[in-house]
Amino acid sequence: MDDTQAIPVPCTHVGHGVRIVLDWDYHRLAHQADRVVVELTASHPRAATLYARLLADPRTLALWDLTGYVAVEKLGYNDHGQMHAQVVTANALRLLDLLQAGGVIPDVVASGAGTLEDAFVVVLASALLHDVGNQVAREGHETYGVVLAQPILARLLPHLYPDPVQAQVLTGFILSAIASHDCTPAPVTLDGAIVAVADGTDMTRGRGQVAFDRGKADIHAVSAMAIQEVSIGPGNATPAHIEVAMSDSAGLFQVEKLLGRKLLLSGLDRYVSLRACVVPGEGQVEQAFHCLVLRQGNFQPEVLPHPADEPRPVDPVCGMAVTPEQAAGSIVYRDHRYLFCSMACLTSFQDDPSRYVREDL
Repeated sequence: MDDTQAIPVPCTHVGHGVRIVLDWDYHRLAHQADRVVVELTASHPRAATLYARLLADPRTLALWDLTGYVAVEKLGYNDHGQMHAQVVTANALRLLDLLQAGGVIPDVVASGAGTLEDAFVVVLASALLHDVGNQVAREGHETYGVVLAQPILARLLPHLYPDPVQAQVLTGFILSAIASHDCTPAPVTLDGAIVAVADGTDMTRGRGQVAFDRGKADIHAVSAMAIQEVSIGPGNATPAHIEVAMSDSAGLFQVEKLLGRKLLLSGLDRYVSLRACVVPGEGQVEQAFHCLVLRQGNFQPEVLPHPADEPRPVDPVCGMAVTPEQAAGSIVYRDHRYLFCSMACLTSFQDDPSRYVREDL
């Protein structure tokens, strides 16, 4: 991180017993996530109080930093510390807010264990502490996370829940979500499913930038570097929708093997739709597909009908009419997307675009 760039204040991401290397873009994303968490918990005082106390708790901060150190410095993985925890928490609370608005009832409420506010407490605590077990070992980190999270909850929850029975029940919901956040085993509660899927949404390139810069170039790293943005909002046919923007199709590995897998195994695909789109930059070749959607357990190309009253796009090389679903590929040149009937035409265009495009356009 460039030390000359201003760090938002207050910042609790460094200085808790071990040295942590931060990627600036991911650091900014974590602060954006912090603002989302504060906004979404504003109407849920217990969740807001727990969030503030966790961020002010020296032991929790030390847990996050050591987790980040082991994951990035020792194992060569993406960040699993506080920044990741905050991004996951923001996305988990977004999903919970959208699902409950759409009539989907979290298990904390359905079981009679608490109100919607208590469901926010469970999801927030689970998301913030889900990955702390990585400081012990990657294999079995979910179980180690349960062991490490339990004493934190034993210290903090009684301040919010003087009734020991309710405090214990909610602790059980939180530990269950931590144990199942990787979907091995699959979550048994909706609250846990939300945390698992939210964990899968944190896959933008900033999270893996440090590991990539240090030479990690396997499919996980290359795929993560292709993810530009993940956004969560209301769906059309579902209460919630996740949209993933990729610079190229390498990002599909992350979308399919991580996020898509968690949506399916958690059962949350009934309530959350998923769409992943390639958004190529200037002069980049776009693959034959533009967007893929998760439908009936599989990723399928999104085919948009071509309006009958509009002329079909024309291959600039050979002059053939071609639709997006028929195209062999496309290129964005001078803010315009050109479709090609074959790779031969695409290659010819790449070699000399000015030969086929009027310079006054």
